[in-house]
Amino acid sequence: MFPAPKHSSLLTMSSSKTPSFTGTYNPTNSHVDLFGIDPYRCRTELNDCDHDMIDRYVAAAESWVVPRNSMVPVYQTFGGGNWVDDGGGRYTLPTVSQLQQILARWERLVPMPVFDVAYSWGSQNAHVALESSPDLQAVFWLHNSATKAVSP
Repeated sequence: MFPAPKHSSLLTMSSSKTPSFTGTYNPTNSHVDLFGIDPYRCRTELNDCDHDMIDRYVAAAESWVVPRNSMVPVYQTFGGGNWVDDGGGRYTLPTVSQLQQILARWERLVPMPVFDVAYSWGSQNAHVALESSPDLQAVFWLHNSATKAVSP
């Protein structure tokens, strides 16, 4: 029997344009095994999603000695509400097409994660979330049906 892995989301210590995880947890300075990477890339000031943000966050995590096989993709499934992003705009709920692009980008960068996460299911701070989007739920149903589980 394997011990349960310890996991944490990495907190970027800079902007989403130049993310850095320096000074946070990594496998060397902690007992953490898996690290959530959560670039929330769909924003009002962009009028779209910045899909390259995923690449920047993965590169920043790797430069902080977090290997890709320890990364847990965190998919943005919220928008609107009162959260203000670091570009002065607000987050937007991805469209079906945008979510499919997000999933494809993560698949290219981290093809076999131990698990992945959709954030968030329920509304917080007056935003719209996955619970109120049957279209996005259908995308995740297909994604989860096609995903192969990885053993530790």
